[in-house]
Amino acid sequence: MEEQVKTGNRASLLAAGSALLVLAVGWVDYATGEELSVAILYLVPICLSTWRVGRPWGLWVALASAVAWLAADSAASRRQGYLLVPYWNAVVLLGFFWVVVYLLSELKTSHEGLEGQVEHRTLALRREISERVQAQERLTQVNDELSQSRERLVEALADLQKSHAELKATQWQLIEATKLESIGRLAAGVAHEVKNPLMTLTMVADYLAQVIPADEPDAPSMLRDMREAIQRANRVISELLEFSRPGELTLKPEDLHAVMDRALSLVKLELAHHHIDVIRQLATALPTLPMDKNKIEQVLVNIFMNAIQAMPQGGTLTIRTSAAPMGQTGSPAIVVEIDDTGPGIPAAHLARVFDPFFTTKAAGQGTGLGLCVAQQIVQLHGGTIALANRPEGGARVTIMLNSQPRN
Repeated sequence: MEEQVKTGNRASLLAAGSALLVLAVGWVDYATGEELSVAILYLVPICLSTWRVGRPWGLWVALASAVAWLAADSAASRRQGYLLVPYWNAVVLLGFFWVVVYLLSELKTSHEGLEGQVEHRTLALRREISERVQAQERLTQVNDELSQSRERLVEALADLQKSHAELKATQWQLIEATKLESIGRLAAGVAHEVKNPLMTLTMVADYLAQVIPADEPDAPSMLRDMREAIQRANRVISELLEFSRPGELTLKPEDLHAVMDRALSLVKLELAHHHIDVIRQLATALPTLPMDKNKIEQVLVNIFMNAIQAMPQGGTLTIRTSAAPMGQTGSPAIVVEIDDTGPGIPAAHLARVFDPFFTTKAAGQGTGLGLCVAQQIVQLHGGTIALANRPEGGARVTIMLNSQPRN
């Protein structure tokens, strides 16, 4: 409504201006007497009113201009010839003015139509651009969703591959466990069958030691070799029985350092015989942990003996203890590190050192069950055991004992 009022006011002002302009041109026509040249000036208000207000108003201004021209011509007494010549000239001038009004209004209509088409096309282009922008945004969003879906798919595929690998590993573990269980039952049966004849051989050796004359030169060495062979066979049988025996623990709060001192005392003669120095780097105020003292002692003795056999020409055995949190649970644990200065373990053998019956020792020096049994005992305590080569040479066994062993 307000816009219509403004438009009406502008039309009124333009109409008034056109009227004044017509009067001004008429006065100039009267004053100068230049009929043709001044008549052209009438086109200014005619064109202005036609273009700005419209064809009807332009026709009225054209009529007013013709009348003004006729009035100026009559007032100036420029009649020549016939009396009707001025009127004829005014009619001709009016026709010319109307033709100009018609042509100009048609031009305006074409211009407005062209402007409307341009505006319509501009709006269409803007709408198309907006739709393209929205389509581009939707495409970008879809691409982002596809990228996220692809990432989720890749993660799902990785999880599936991991689950497949874990399932495969579990299957192999079940196969190995079944195989080990069969080996254990077989070993237990063999051990029980062989242990009784060994006891008989031991009694025979004791009897022969009593009945053979003391002056027999070869008798003592033969009896000694017999007893050593029987003891070696008995150790093998004991390891087989330990390997096949179900894991049962007698847990009591124990001081690991005291258990370690007892294990070292059991191998004291071997350490001295091979000229091996023992270095203790023990932490102070270690917490007492529930453990089976005899089984942990068995683990330590086995590791100590392996280290001694790795240093036949002498060396250094370093024992280090510390307190640390256990894995992700954060429960208190004790870490034991046992280092030797031997040649280390070949890289090809590191992955198999805990396999049952795997050994790099010469025949008669070991069954390959020591570390396997040690691993079983440590795992029964809820701990871990690992063996690796040290950068400076030699091997390192790392044991971590949990404060909450498995039942």
